[in-house]
Amino acid sequence: MTWERLGFALAITVGMARAQTTTTARPEFAVTSVKPNHTGCCTTWGAGNRGGGGGGKNVTLKELMGFAYRLQQFQISGGPRWIGSDRFDIEGKAEDPNIDFDRVRLMLQSLFEDRFKLKVHRETKQSAVYALVVGKGGSKIKLSRDQSPENVDGPSPPGAGPNHGAIRIGVGNLVGNAVTLSWFATMLSQRLDRLIVDKTSLTGRFDIRLQWTPNAGEYPFDPGGNRLPTSIIDMNGTTVTLDPSGPSIFSAIQEQLGLRLESAKAPVDVLVIDRVERPSEN
Repeated sequence: MTWERLGFALAITVGMARAQTTTTARPEFAVTSVKPNHTGCCTTWGAGNRGGGGGGKNVTLKELMGFAYRLQQFQISGGPRWIGSDRFDIEGKAEDPNIDFDRVRLMLQSLFEDRFKLKVHRETKQSAVYALVVGKGGSKIKLSRDQSPENVDGPSPPGAGPNHGAIRIGVGNLVGNAVTLSWFATMLSQRLDRLIVDKTSLTGRFDIRLQWTPNAGEYPFDPGGNRLPTSIIDMNGTTVTLDPSGPSIFSAIQEQLGLRLESAKAPVDVLVIDRVERPSEN
């Protein structure tokens, strides 16, 4: 994936405002295209602030729904198996070339309803989560020099680390530049398939670097069978390489950051699929 802010991103903590559902009129793209992708190659994402487009290539419906509804994929329930396995090139084009992320999300929801006949509803369920807390020895993370509240959206310059307020996450590595711990918890949820809630009470923005040895569930290959990179460029332009003999993600969080993940229960927002159909190609 090419957008660290999407990242599957696409994850959001419990308690955020609910997205509009299929019973409410939403903005729509001026032009849409949905085609099956059988190449298994070259997954890309894009949304807003880039000519008014939104969608992705070689993506599953479930992946794109995660972004459109501000949820992790494990928060999407129901539907046939193909929504998480069949891959599509899905593209929408808005009349406004400067449309923002939030409006693109609503337009994607309209696209799903029109082209996939998607009908959904929201539920809140008591589920297992992880609470992110400070470890017994105290936090080891440092406040960023730049504490300005504005995030810089979009891709960072070639060869640079993530933008201010952004996280770049790969296989066994994560780098954050001036990020809040609530955003760190949200992004980390992608690697554990369980919602993580920030309970540290630590405020401000932090520079975070985390390395761990990925397990089999982190899929070291992309859909095309190409091995994913095991290195990442941090915010200083330094290449950080994955150590194959390194710690688990749980140990790394405690040893490198001075934080800890504890099992807990909490209400979790879930999107339930009531109806969905394979789209006709255009």
